[in-house]
Amino acid sequence: MEPPVDGAANRWPGPSLYTLLAWVEVELLLESGAQVDAAHAVVTDGAESAFGPGWVQALATAAAAEGVPTDDGFPQLAELRADEDRAQRVLDRLHAWMRTRAGVPGAPPAPRDDLRWSAARPGQDG
Repeated sequence: MEPPVDGAANRWPGPSLYTLLAWVEVELLLESGAQVDAAHAVVTDGAESAFGPGWVQALATAAAAEGVPTDDGFPQLAELRADEDRAQRVLDRLHAWMRTRAGVPGAPPAPRDDLRWSAARPGQDG
């Protein structure tokens, strides 16, 4: 892991934007009726491990705070896929929620300001 290079000192090591968007993509596939096989379990279990238990409700709260429309109280995930800036703000809110859970059983490790998880945009060389 490397220190932040984008000046985002307030971001801590944790799930990246692409962790969130991978989960969004699989959920949107499920909503469309596509057969997803084991990919759903792999991505959902990974997101649960990365964000911690209860993260989906925290996502709904974070998305609502960023003005993402909802269907029956659940955010319209296509809005996050369509607007990466909004998705990043939702992720920042999720990270803030995660900080409040430091030390809770099953929660990810406490934040560190000197490291972060990161990934390159698909199609970019790392």
